[in-house]
Order: sequence, then structure tokens, then C-alpha cells
Amino acid sequence: MAGILGGSCAFWFMASISKKPISVRITHMNASHISEVRRIEEEAGLTVCSEHYWLGELISRHSRALVAEWEEGGEVMGYIHAWFLQGEMQITEIAVKGQFRKRGIATLLIKHLIGQAKEEGIKRAYLEVRTGNEAALNLYRKMGFSIQGRRPGYYRESGGEDAFLMVASI
Repeated sequence: MAGILGGSCAFWFMASISKKPISVRITHMNASHISEVRRIEEEAGLTVCSEHYWLGELISRHSRALVAEWEEGGEVMGYIHAWFLQGEMQITEIAVKGQFRKRGIATLLIKHLIGQAKEEGIKRAYLEVRTGNEAALNLYRKMGFSIQGRRPGYYRESGGEDAFLMVASI
């Protein structure tokens, strides 16, 4: 898919970090972002995907991966990954670096990804979230997702914690 590897499509937003507005760039993830994304995965307690995995996702016609970069120095603040298949979007991962959380970065990433999904004719979005992750549940509800089911033992890496299946019409 054109633009995914090159990161040519970029959008700038203003966000408030420590009450100081900054510019946040939402762009397609490319190979140069992989090491930072892997560090964010680790910090967030997610399964750290291999570099090989991410390289494959960057060239898959079904995969969409976006990063939020801080204008000052281009530091990756967060990322989102999804699959677009058969008219549906499955958000597989979203994470924001600790020092940038609760600043609207995840909201910007989700909004931008939903915008892309609409452009591609996607009508429904799905995701799984830990049942105990109140911050994420609140964010997803704010973005129009609702709980549609429960997946027992879904998060094996954390002792088999359950996940809620959330769905949104977009």
C-alpha cells in the first residue's frame, strides 16, 4: 500500500503536555519507527513483537499502523495498529509512552485510524481490552465502542486475564 512504508501522509495536531501546547504528528509507521514501537510495547506490558513481525505488517495490504510523533525531535509518543479485512477493522494494539499518557494522544490515534477506515468503506470496528483496564475502557466508550462480549483467559501473558470484546459502528 502506497504511503505506509514511506510515511508520506502526515497530519499535525496540537496537544497539551504539562499545559504547554505541542505539535503532534500522526503518520504512517515505517521501518525507522520499529525500535521505538517495540520499546513502547515493552513499557506498556504488551507482548513485544519482533522486528520481523513489524516489517511484515508494514507491507501487508490488510495492516494499518500509525505513530504519533512529537514535533520536537520526532520522538514516537505512541502508536496504533489494526487490520482492515472484509469491511471491518480489528484494532490489535494501541499504546502511548508513559510520560505522554492522559494527554489525548491515544484519542488522536484512534480518530485518525477511524478516519482512514471510513475512507476505505469500513463500517465496524472491533477491539479487545483487559477487563480491569478502566482508563482504556473509558477511552473506548468515549470513542463510541460498547462491550459486546467477554473472552475468558484472553491475555495469557498476564495469567489469563479476561478481555472484553468491544465494537463500534463507524
